[in-house]
Amino acid sequence: MMLLGLKGIIILKKDLGYYIISVYIAPAKSKDRLLDTISDAEIIQNIYRDLDKVFESASSKITGYDIERFPYGYTVMSKGAYGRLLQLDKLNHGSLILAGDYMVYPTFEGVIQSGYLAAQRIQDN
Repeated sequence: MMLLGLKGIIILKKDLGYYIISVYIAPAKSKDRLLDTISDAEIIQNIYRDLDKVFESASSKITGYDIERFPYGYTVMSKGAYGRLLQLDKLNHGSLILAGDYMVYPTFEGVIQSGYLAAQRIQDN
């Protein structure tokens, strides 16, 4: 299950210190408003279940968590979005090089990566 606009911070305690895992989850469709209807307990239960699938018994080591909800705060890519981005990328050569979040993925990290890739293309030309 994926939820729109949710950021969860999970703290795992290790013998010599703490480790923090930040979890961002979003739905398959942007119209999904499930996050508005379920409790923090239900959210953390789903996160623990999925975390244990990847890291065996990891949820038993968690010492605390904080859930922050940001409605409309996380981009949900529609079906075919990456194919469209790939087509746009194929056109992104020559004297005009485009950069920006929607050239890679609509997040701040996407902005940085897009700018870096655009700079590389300019250097290569």
